[in-house]
Amino acid sequence: MEPAFVIRNWKMTLLRGLIALLFGIVILVWPAATTRVLLIAFGLLALVDGIFHIVQSIVEATRKEKWVLTLLVGLLETVVGIIVLARPGVGLGALLVLVIIYLVAYGFVELFAAFELQASTGLRVLFAVSGVLSVAIGFIFMFRPGLGIWTVILFIGIYSIFIGIMRIVIAFMIRSWWKGQPPAEVAA
Repeated sequence: MEPAFVIRNWKMTLLRGLIALLFGIVILVWPAATTRVLLIAFGLLALVDGIFHIVQSIVEATRKEKWVLTLLVGLLETVVGIIVLARPGVGLGALLVLVIIYLVAYGFVELFAAFELQASTGLRVLFAVSGVLSVAIGFIFMFRPGLGIWTVILFIGIYSIFIGIMRIVIAFMIRSWWKGQPPAEVAA
């Protein structure tokens, strides 16, 4: 993610946080919901997040900012979302593989953003924590696939709530940091 775009568009980060938070709450409140509904909800989350990243990469490219990584993550998320929505019956094992790929890829993007971001240290730490958590959970599922699908669904719900809260906090930190910048840095 290009830091300049993220900072200019804190509302998009807030919206993504609210969507992830809502997704996690729905999973935890109705754990007995059908697997198909959960697959569709996950597919929608990945698709919406992917579209946001693709749009973000286009804006970054027009501003001559770094955009390739953002586009690749957006395409990955969009493809995962489309596959899950088009073929929800492909099986829970396939969902687990898609979730692992999504978590690890997204985690590395968050870690990259933490190192690239030139905002406050607190904001960089939140991006880093979010990235480490994503990668760690992805690797846990990769090396312990026998945890069971309901454990995976529970982790997805908790993870979504955590990431949603983190994105909401990050959005307001970005907003606060952005408002404190002098006009000369705004143009940069």
